[in-house]
Amino acid sequence: MPLRIFWRALPFVAAVAVLAYPFYKHIPIGLVLVAAGAAMAILPKFAPGLVASIARYAGSLSNRKFLLIVCAAGLVVRLPLIVFPTAPEAGDNAIYLHIAQSIAAGSGFGDYIVYPPGQAFWLAFWIAIFGVNMHVLAAVQCGLSIAAAPITYFGFARYSKSAARWSAIFIAVYPSIVVWSGSLGHETTVIFLSAILFFILSRPSFAESPKLWVLCGLAAGLTALVRPTMIIFPVLLACALVVAARSVRKAVVPVLITALAMALTIAPWTVRNYLHFHEFAPISTNFGWVLLSANHPDSDGIYMEVAQIGKGLSHVEQDRLQRRLAIQAIASNPLLFAKRVVMRVIVQWGGETSIVDSIFGMTPSFGQTVRQVLRALAQLAWVWFVCAWCISVARSRTMPLFNELPIVWVVCLTALIFVMHSILEPIARHHLPLLPFAAGISLPAYGSWLLRKT
Repeated sequence: MPLRIFWRALPFVAAVAVLAYPFYKHIPIGLVLVAAGAAMAILPKFAPGLVASIARYAGSLSNRKFLLIVCAAGLVVRLPLIVFPTAPEAGDNAIYLHIAQSIAAGSGFGDYIVYPPGQAFWLAFWIAIFGVNMHVLAAVQCGLSIAAAPITYFGFARYSKSAARWSAIFIAVYPSIVVWSGSLGHETTVIFLSAILFFILSRPSFAESPKLWVLCGLAAGLTALVRPTMIIFPVLLACALVVAARSVRKAVVPVLITALAMALTIAPWTVRNYLHFHEFAPISTNFGWVLLSANHPDSDGIYMEVAQIGKGLSHVEQDRLQRRLAIQAIASNPLLFAKRVVMRVIVQWGGETSIVDSIFGMTPSFGQTVRQVLRALAQLAWVWFVCAWCISVARSRTMPLFNELPIVWVVCLTALIFVMHSILEPIARHHLPLLPFAAGISLPAYGSWLLRKT
């Protein structure tokens, strides 16, 4: 029941955040984009003939032809990113590239374990073959993004053809996913790996198949090496299995085997960290940094440079110190923390304009006009989706897919991300891996609403 309430409430929380976001940014004119995005979601209701024609055409396509069209569309909209790639100059993506170059050159990962290794090793594989060729790296990332569409499609197909198609379309052409896939950011890789996890969990024999449990653990371990948050996957799987199977007993063995396979996948990196630093660090050490950055008394509640705090300590010791200081700051002023939670929800779920700036910077080579157009396009698409999501929840009293294992897992993961970024640094791109699944779960009801006669 709590998960159902959360899932039904989330789009409306996002809608409030969307309305508040222009005021938070001190740009009230941004409400024009809110109105335009809402109109994009509602106006098709007044063109039922056109919507019905599109629906009939899509319904007449075979699965193979549909996926070919969707993947082709995904490639077309990503071509400019491949032809005109952007080399990261700062931020996470630049760090991934720098470490990848070191690995490809034979110098190893180095002493910097603030960031997880997965994305850097993935990029290093291609750099070792083609060198630092941004066209190749952008093409690899775009290809990985497109490949997630059919995987997610076949994950949903067992339950709903409409859900499968909405999710595939969303991955292929949703502006923020498209633009981000041209970067070196780990979210694209996480979308792909999450699609694989979703596909594995959707198999009819999952609950009785040790092979699938092991495969699921391996995929979850790889995902955790890219995004350490996923280290909590066994807990999420346990919750999903208990809800879906309504039995704690049936969840024990699958969770234990999955957790073991996941631990064995991560273990080589953990051992490497121990041999290198002589301290236990499962994957990376950025949790304390990010937690303190968002909750330090002098922080704006989103980000603060805290690298100097604990400087001179090892990365592991520094992480522990920063975690301890962050918890102390939260405990010492809970009212300030509560205010910051509200603000972080607004930032995390209110806008996606920051995604464009995370890739191209504030002063891109193509100029401010194109930058602002891309930012507006990202926000329009986000507002449209939030409105469509709200309509689907408001118009659908039942959630027929909710008790299915992969769906419950997605809801559990979404709840984790929501809570985590209400406490930590809120960045809109961190919810990107969730959106294709939210589209598959919710947009079929929106499509039915568009077709339903009033």
